[in-house]
Amino acid sequence: MFPAEIRLAKSFYTDILFGIGGEIFQIEIQAQRDKTMPERMFKYYYAIVEKYKKEPTQIVLFVGRGKPPPSDYKTPKLTLKYEVLDMKKIDPDVFIKSQKPEEVVVGVLAGKYRERPEAFSKVVKRISEIVKGEKEVIKYMNDINFLASLFDVKIKVKPMPIQIDIRKAPFYK
Repeated sequence: MFPAEIRLAKSFYTDILFGIGGEIFQIEIQAQRDKTMPERMFKYYYAIVEKYKKEPTQIVLFVGRGKPPPSDYKTPKLTLKYEVLDMKKIDPDVFIKSQKPEEVVVGVLAGKYRERPEAFSKVVKRISEIVKGEKEVIKYMNDINFLASLFDVKIKVKPMPIQIDIRKAPFYK
């Protein structure tokens, strides 16, 4: 016989978790095929429902090479489905043309792997065109720099008509 009490004390960290219009969205960015991904999505699902009392819409953005992971978690008694988007099949310009900086930054996750350095350059240029405040530009450049580090991409851009005190950027320190 098992004890009746079950204690769980574990923290879960999603890549992105946000709410819009009463809905909860969880987004995971997956750079390589990982056989534990479906079980992790189940654990995230359970933790989100437990904490927020709402079922999330779960999305995996697969940005790696090869085949994307499965879009469900299955056991003999349970099935959980979530969306998997193969970002290689989406043209980065779909995002880069946006007026919303958050959408522009997502452009670095789209397209074929060998085209990523060019996408990073386009995103940096576009952010400099649509974002006006220095603090905001630094924030988005830090996001882009972080994503570049995930893909081991060296960002090479032509000089742009923007001035930022590099000493204020966290990656400078």
